[in-house]
Amino acid sequence: MADGQRSHLENCLDSIVTHSTYPQIELVVVDGFDLPPDTLDRVKAFGIELVRCDEPFNFSRRINAGVQHSQGEVVMILNDDIEITTPDWLESMLELCQQAEIGAVGAKLLFPNDHIQHAGVIILDAGPGHVFYNLHRDDSNALLAHLSNRNYLCVTGACMMVRRAVFDQVNGLDEIFPLSYNDVDFCLKLHQAGYRNVYTPFVELIHYESVSRDCTVLPAELATFKARWQPYLDALGGDPYYNPNFNQVSPTFTF
Repeated sequence: MADGQRSHLENCLDSIVTHSTYPQIELVVVDGFDLPPDTLDRVKAFGIELVRCDEPFNFSRRINAGVQHSQGEVVMILNDDIEITTPDWLESMLELCQQAEIGAVGAKLLFPNDHIQHAGVIILDAGPGHVFYNLHRDDSNALLAHLSNRNYLCVTGACMMVRRAVFDQVNGLDEIFPLSYNDVDFCLKLHQAGYRNVYTPFVELIHYESVSRDCTVLPAELATFKARWQPYLDALGGDPYYNPNFNQVSPTFTF
């Protein structure tokens, strides 16, 4: 629970409604029939479109279902454990997302202690990893890379904006990845289609990472991801947005 008896989903929705300055927001919630009745009643009070899914948890399938039930030209994929703290977050992300050459837009996500949970994703030999993970939000020792707009191969699906037409063009998230790498796979599909994925530091949101669901990575999903994308990554010469002379164990932009 995020605040006493209030769920993280309620906290997320309340922060969107209370803090967002963008005037036209459509709220779609995908529920796996696991919300208690009283919580569900309070969630419905936010004026949401409720999509029910009684199948085993598959993040990709739920996101695809939510997008199918949405009406907007721009989609914001958002975890239920996100809290909005930047009032113009949608405007700042839309500023980038509306550009024709851009695919997905990601934000700076912070743990409650002001340390970084996400500031872009780099793909190393061991697999995808969040840059500057657990670095303080104001740390200036990492070439200031987390303090400016940057291109990345991938951004996290915990908070990702994309135009609906682009989402549909690459057939959304692949449901072969039910837990992990679905966002990275999606971003690579966008990159392969000719789009740039970008990160903006001007949107800072709190991410109570994995409070709603275990963050365990299934080895089979990593194997599937590598089998699908290693040839493409090899053709790129590795992640083009990370100098091969930098630390190849942890994506910290340090030697």
